[in-house]
Amino acid sequence: MTNDNRWYSVLDDIDTHLEQQERALDAGRPDLVVAFALPPGLGPLPPNLQPRLDTMRRRTEVLEAAIAEGRCR
Repeated sequence: MTNDNRWYSVLDDIDTHLEQQERALDAGRPDLVVAFALPPGLGPLPPNLQPRLDTMRRRTEVLEAAIAEGRCR
């Protein structure tokens, strides 16, 4: 099995998306926070990128918690 090199650009896109979502929440606009849609047919994540994805997952959890609690950052 080969690694799907699109993951590098997908993670860059997720990072940019998270920054936009964090800014929306900081601006008091949780209604603008939307999920990121992964492109179809993306292969398995290369193991060396797992730590980066884990960091983004934690950022996402912070955003979700803030929205669920009805607060802005």
